Amino acid sequence: MSLAFDGMSAASIRAIAQALKAGQLASPVTRIALKRVAPSCPEAATSEILGLSIDGMKPQHLAALLGAVADSIEARLSSAAELVWTGPETSVAHSRDTSVVLSGLFHSAMRCVIVSTFVVHQPQTVFRALADRMAEIPDLGVQLFVHVGRDQRDTRHESEILREFATELRAKWPGDQRPLLYYDPRSLSLNAADRAT
Repeated sequence: MSLAFDGMSAASIRAIAQALKAGQLASPVTRIALKRVAPSCPEAATSEILGLSIDGMKPQHLAALLGAVADSIEARLSSAAELVWTGPETSVAHSRDTSVVLSGLFHSAMRCVIVSTFVVHQPQTVFRALADRMAEIPDLGVQLFVHVGRDQRDTRHESEILREFATELRAKWPGDQRPLLYYDPRSLSLNAADRAT
């Protein structure tokens, strides 16, 4: 059965399980209803779910089975390096929800955390687990590498842009301890040809 779900992320499988538990998918499960819940569900997985449902498996039992499949996928992935990304699922994506992965990584940090990202959206949510861990382990070294840029027509001095960025991040940071913050100074060059990202 696990081969039928090869290529699906644990998050996608859990979404189907949740829909079964919530009654969003009723027995017998139809292809159309399943595709509404999980548009990128591969054909093999779709056939497996439909077959089990037609054979009389109750939605709550199918949900439990899918939960076990998702657990198995996460266990397999946790022992190896893993690419985590956001965006639409594909039929061949071996991915996990970024926020779940980050939370787990942040909670297990012991000495050092290095985060490199282009932009910081919703730091109060994304970095909650990290801020909690920084409070638990005051010596935890945390470095955040981000892009601080300027709009095309923004001619302010770079110190103003940096102060604005730091003020906004400080206001939204979910803890008292803050990370060291790094950026590439070339990103604030007034000359667009010299800018870096």
